[in-house]
Amino acid sequence: MTLLSVDSAWPLARLANWLDRSFAHRDLTPTETGVFITNLLMHLAEARISLEQLTANRYKLSRTVERKIAMHRTAARTKIYNEFLSPKFATPLVVSKEAQFQFPPDAYPAGSLCKGGYRFKKHYFPVIGEMNDEEIECAKFLDGLPQVKFWVRNLPGPGRETTSFWLQTSTDKFYPDFVCLLADGRNLVVEYKNATDWTNDDSKEKRALGELWGERSGGNCIFYMPKGSEDVATIKSKIQ
Repeated sequence: MTLLSVDSAWPLARLANWLDRSFAHRDLTPTETGVFITNLLMHLAEARISLEQLTANRYKLSRTVERKIAMHRTAARTKIYNEFLSPKFATPLVVSKEAQFQFPPDAYPAGSLCKGGYRFKKHYFPVIGEMNDEEIECAKFLDGLPQVKFWVRNLPGPGRETTSFWLQTSTDKFYPDFVCLLADGRNLVVEYKNATDWTNDDSKEKRALGELWGERSGGNCIFYMPKGSEDVATIKSKIQ
């Protein structure tokens, strides 16, 4: 029935206040969003969209404003994050042995287990988390490398911050597919990507972060993202 009603024009201040309260934005104060929404409404008014139209379409407008704020939020986070990764940042990213991650020997909370008849010999835990067919082939290659002492199918997902290895991206935590301990004491981290996904923005960010993590480790850590099944064998050249 609300959609069928004919709304008279709300004053701009009332409409701005309603829009500000129509969706959650806990990271922004009403003062910040109020200025942004007011300026947006004034811009629409200058484009000759009447307050009657804006009032009648306020629910659709609310969703549009929310998406617009989310877009600016993402852009700001990405900008700050990229500045943090720069060596010129006041407190640049440092990889230190004092802050290294260790897999708890008695905690491997795999929701689903890897299926198939192949018997892996070097997985650190007695069970292995779920993998797709391509990831299984990558795991087989790692399991067969003489340079690999142990490897772990790193479990992804929220709630595993203390039991899985992760790196922080601009939006969330990145859990690489495989973490290996090499015979010479170095660490190898592998994130498998098929050829299609290897070039998307998410993979580019993860690849840049992982390679930076390896570079800042002083030779103690290696990160590699093979580009599809045909590229898995090149892992060997990265650990020579």
